[in-house]
Amino acid sequence: MSEEPEEILGSSSPSTADEALEKGLAAAMIGQPTLLDELAKQMVTLCLAIPGLFATVLKLTGGDKAVLPVSCLVLWAFGCWLVALVLSLASLVCRSRAPLTGRWCVAPNPPRKGSR
Repeated sequence: MSEEPEEILGSSSPSTADEALEKGLAAAMIGQPTLLDELAKQMVTLCLAIPGLFATVLKLTGGDKAVLPVSCLVLWAFGCWLVALVLSLASLVCRSRAPLTGRWCVAPNPPRKGSR
């Protein structure tokens, strides 16, 4: 049995377009927490506006005697609203606390295999 030599594949450095794409992807990933914070702020604003909108529609459609009887469905709807509001507020709070500085900050992601 004769052993054939392994074929050596040539390689080259990445093109400037590939490097620009990689830098743009890194910048987008770095800016993602800021965008998620803005989304959470908009969700809190929306959650706070829903009861006011509901009361306005109830008043406009029901007139002066606009009273909604308390039923299981109304309690369920406002319970879901309250859960959405609490989760939106929780998304704005940082997850971990830095031991030396005493300030709250987001825990860094561990480096992935194959990253530079």
